[in-house]
This record gives sequence, C-alpha cells and structure tokens, in this order.
Amino acid sequence: MENMVKISQWGNSFAIRIPASTVKKYGLKIGEYLKLDDDKGIHFTKANVSVFDMTSEEFEEACRQAVLHRDDVPKMEFVTMIDEKTDALIRVYSDGRVEQVE
Repeated sequence: MENMVKISQWGNSFAIRIPASTVKKYGLKIGEYLKLDDDKGIHFTKANVSVFDMTSEEFEEACRQAVLHRDDVPKMEFVTMIDEKTDALIRVYSDGRVEQVE
C-alpha cells in the first residue's frame, strides 16, 4: 500500500506526517528512529539505534522498557557445576541431560 506524505516545516527542520494506518501497521512509536535510504528513492525503514545514538533520557527510557518487558526468570540452556560425587565439571541442561565438560 502506498501512502502520500506532505513535507512541512518544523522549526528549522523539515518534517513529514506519517498516516495513522502506517503507524499502526508497523508498530511505530514516538521517539523511534527511522532510517532514510535515498539510494532506493525515498524509502524509510526502522533503524537499529545503538546506545551511543541515544540521549541520556532515551537511554533511561530504553532501560525502563527492557526491565518492564523482561522475563520473570532468566532462561538458561544449561548450568555448569561440579559433580559432588566425582568432582568433575559437568553441564546440567534445562531438559535434564547431564554431560561432562572436558
């Protein structure tokens, strides 16, 4: 589906308004970054933003969201431990398997 957007002025910058249907379809949120790919004409994609690109407020909010949406209990594939009977180093997997570490 193609949407037409109008370029407006916002302070000293240009701005575009994104139609609500597009916002909903792609799950866009205020403050998210979009990447402009002008090699493909004018084409936007969601950008992966590193912490180095964020302001301190954006980083703090990203941390809050990560904590809010994390699992209650971390999931591990295995735990490494010492076997009490043999003093060997072993891995105990979440599915119950046990293997000796060499």
